[in-house]
Order: sequence, then C-alpha cells, then structure tokens
Amino acid sequence: MNPLLVRDLMTVGVPTYKRPDMRRTELVEVSHPRRTSGLVNKFLENFMNSKKIAVVLVHAFVGWALCAATMGISMAITSLENTLIAHAIGAPIFFAGVSWIYFRKFNYTNPLKTALIFVSFVIVVDFFVVALLINRSLEMFASLLGTWIPFALIFTSTYVTGLLITKGYKTSS
Repeated sequence: MNPLLVRDLMTVGVPTYKRPDMRRTELVEVSHPRRTSGLVNKFLENFMNSKKIAVVLVHAFVGWALCAATMGISMAITSLENTLIAHAIGAPIFFAGVSWIYFRKFNYTNPLKTALIFVSFVIVVDFFVVALLINRSLEMFASLLGTWIPFALIFTSTYVTGLLITKGYKTSS
C-alpha cells in the first residue's frame, strides 16, 4: 500500500482517495481506515508500545547505573558498611530524580506500574549481572541493608514521586 495513502487514511479518514497524478477514472475506493489499515494500525501500536517500554526501561537503567556508580566509588574509598549506607541513602534519591524526569516528560505508565517496573529491573539486573556475573555469589541478597532496604526505598520513592507529579498535573489542568 502506498505510504501516502496510508498516512492520509490515518489522518483524514476519508472514504476515497485520489492522488494528484491519477486520472478521474483511476479513483481508488477505500473503506474506513479502521477497517483497511488494521495491519498498519497494529504495527504502529506495537511500535509505540515498544518505544514506551524502551523509555521506561532506559529510565530504570539510569537509576540502576547511578546506584552501581555509588557502590563502586564508595567501595573504593570507604568500608563496606559505609558503602551500603550510602547506597541506601542514594538509591531513593536517584530514583526519585529519575522518576521525576520520567513522569514530567513521558508518563507512559501510572505510578504503581512504574515503581514495579523500576524495582523489578533493579532486582533482575542485580541478580543476573551483579550477583551471578560479578560477585559469583548470591550472598548480597542475605543483606537487609545491601539489597532489601534499597529495593523497598526505590519502589517507595518512585511511587510517591509518580503520585505527586501526576496529581500535580491533574489539579493544574
């Protein structure tokens, strides 16, 4: 199908379409765009969903990377206990900042879904990359201060930030 035809069908929704270089006898009869371009609409919908998922995951990755940098730098300059404390303090601050940017600019998911995606991403990456590949041990998951408190704080800070930002948009409209 001609891209011009598809674009015009999706934007205008006219029952017929005539390109300028077509003669009157070559008029193409097209039904409603919801029926004819179902495949195109499905493709665009899936593409947009993929784009939205990628945006959420990139934000989760940025938050995780900030936490990983905190752990790496702190372990080089201080004790493990101080590193874990710095991580527990920094993680919710980092994710509040990342989620603030996400909700102000994109806001593709509600605060609960976003908080679940962010914390799930962190748990999965911590398990597969940090625990299995780097540490080669699951010992980090035995530490309340090292993993479970930061996970809870990441979820909470993302959720609360999302609620505050989205509630602010609803009341200011």
